[in-house]
Amino acid sequence: MTAVGMPPKPKKPVTASADGVECIGIFADGRERTMALSAERMDALCASTAALLRVGVCTGLELAHVIGQWTWAALVRRPALAVLSSVYRFIQRAGGCCWCLWPSV
Repeated sequence: MTAVGMPPKPKKPVTASADGVECIGIFADGRERTMALSAERMDALCASTAALLRVGVCTGLELAHVIGQWTWAALVRRPALAVLSSVYRFIQRAGGCCWCLWPSV
């Protein structure tokens, strides 16, 4: 990209490592041959999900924010996205209104 006048931001380049690197929010471990969210990001995502479930009510927009992060995490294992169909339906129906979370969500 530098050759065509689009250099990377100074803090963006990541040095290759078989021990694992994080890039675009996904941790790639060359030794274990795995790709997933980093442990810190997964902990934060689980905490925000648990907080939402404890409250039991939210708008579709609030749920969309959390589910967007889960969707990103699940892209490395695409079949996992199939479990989110009820969640997306809730988001669509609730929109900006506050609803009780459905049991299927």
